[in-house]
Amino acid sequence: VLEMIASYPPARGHPCMARIAFAAQNLKETFDADGLERIIGCLLEAEQLSDDFFTICEFAHVHRQGVARNTTSLMHLLQVTSPKAAADVRWKRILIRAVEALAAILREDELSSIRAEVTRLGIQDPNLQQKIFGRMRNLQKEAGARKQRQYRRGYDPVDDL
Repeated sequence: VLEMIASYPPARGHPCMARIAFAAQNLKETFDADGLERIIGCLLEAEQLSDDFFTICEFAHVHRQGVARNTTSLMHLLQVTSPKAAADVRWKRILIRAVEALAAILREDELSSIRAEVTRLGIQDPNLQQKIFGRMRNLQKEAGARKQRQYRRGYDPVDDL
């Protein structure tokens, strides 16, 4: 129900969303990690960046392994974040923390799409960019080393043609 309400444009900034955020903040201990991720995404989509929202985010970070535990949920959060929401320093800090936590396990295509979303939102954090580029560099080194090992074992790519 919350996902339907959050996607309804007139609900953005409506007092009922503030009440929903307050209720979710009071019940945050009863939700599992997936439920908290969905609640955070819905409140973010409804642009409900209140103190209750940030209390839920902090609880998710401390007790449920962060606001985004996998690439799919992180991409969803980045996509529903508006530039207005990205301008909020508290949300920007939470997003940066989430991207940095997942950067070590992301693939190259995931890194480039996350970097594109971060750029779209106007998040200019040098440490975040350094983490993303460092991970991309490591992935390229691994791919180069893999090709070298194949070549040393007698593998000739021309044979595949």
